[in-house]
Amino acid sequence: MTTPYPHLFSPLSIGNVTIKNRICSTGHDTCLAVDTVPGEALAAYQRARAEGGAGLIMLEVAGVHETSRYTADMILATSDACIPGFRMIAEKIIAAGDADICGMTRAMICDSQLANKAREGRADEIRECIGCNQACIGHMHQGYPISCIQHPESGRELKYRPLSLAAKPKRVMVIGGGPAGMKAAAVAAARGHRVTLYERENCLGGQALLAQRLPGRAEFGGLVTNLSREMEEAGAEVVLKHGVNAAFVRAEAPDAIILATGARPHELDLPGRDEAHVVSAWDVIQDRVRVGSSIVVADWRCDWIGLGVAELLARDGCRVRLCVNGTMAGQTIQQYVRDSWLGKMHTLGVEIIPMVRLGGVDSETVYFEHTLSGEPLLCENVDTLVLSSGHDAVHTLEQELSDYAGEFVLVGDCLCPRTAEEAVLEGLEAAAAL
Repeated sequence: MTTPYPHLFSPLSIGNVTIKNRICSTGHDTCLAVDTVPGEALAAYQRARAEGGAGLIMLEVAGVHETSRYTADMILATSDACIPGFRMIAEKIIAAGDADICGMTRAMICDSQLANKAREGRADEIRECIGCNQACIGHMHQGYPISCIQHPESGRELKYRPLSLAAKPKRVMVIGGGPAGMKAAAVAAARGHRVTLYERENCLGGQALLAQRLPGRAEFGGLVTNLSREMEEAGAEVVLKHGVNAAFVRAEAPDAIILATGARPHELDLPGRDEAHVVSAWDVIQDRVRVGSSIVVADWRCDWIGLGVAELLARDGCRVRLCVNGTMAGQTIQQYVRDSWLGKMHTLGVEIIPMVRLGGVDSETVYFEHTLSGEPLLCENVDTLVLSSGHDAVHTLEQELSDYAGEFVLVGDCLCPRTAEEAVLEGLEAAAAL
């Protein structure tokens, strides 16, 4: 087979061992060990990368003494109890593709088939990592098994790899074209169901489109690109600029409905709001409002929205005060991403005020209460207050179709507003259960 990357896929000799190519899946913690020894889940995870064409696979670190333990979920090679697990992994990897080595980490967490796709000239089909760190290193830091927000099958190979074809194909209606709906449509179609996804806007993506508009976050749009390709490859039909109501659903009479209608910004009943210029973070990101030169961002969620809006406005020349209802800005996002962002905030001169609760506003002042001391804190000489106050689920169709006789499941933010990780995982789970 001719490959567009001849050097990458040429053999490499290391001592008396010849590696079939120069792609290496580097060692990384997975939190898939069971009682400190390798098990079936870790073996299935590594076998997926071997089948994906990696030349060398480096397993994660294994402690050789009890004092080397740095997390409760690491492998310990302090006794012979670890040997059967390592033997099983070696057998599964060799059976999968005679792999001797593995050199990329997050790239192969995101797409275990990366090497095969590259060798076969299908580089445009590779699912590219979007650099969020949320479900890979972020999971490890929290003690959860490794995964990927775009491809939650990673780390869950025993459950979802391979997905079986449906015993009885169904007509499936997916309502909403954000990450949850897109993943549900892709997986359901891949399993043989006849899937139509309806999106009321003129493009797919949901809140991922907001994220990609922020400084330094353009690659997050890769989530939309990758899921769109998966839907196309699976044969899901997509209908844009088509809102769905209860009457339309009853007329179409699908066998199953997956509701993925997302969320909207939470509207605060804020004292003094009528006197002040108050806008939502979504409005700012989408460039739908004009703001003044002195801004307060009230960030209840302590996530990417507050930090992103603060950076966006600071780069536009505004004076920005980021007031967060937490111990720090970005408290809920992965620490490497957060720390890098906080460095940018310092460089841009953004003033961060932690542990404050929004209480009210008037024409020039925003009023906060310190969450620990209860003392008031005032931000004066304010032109515009930007609210990042969380979201409310949009699920009106659930009530309107309470008498629907077919399968009906909610996924993503319409179930409960959270992050893209939960949305994509729930899309997978819903489609796998059909």
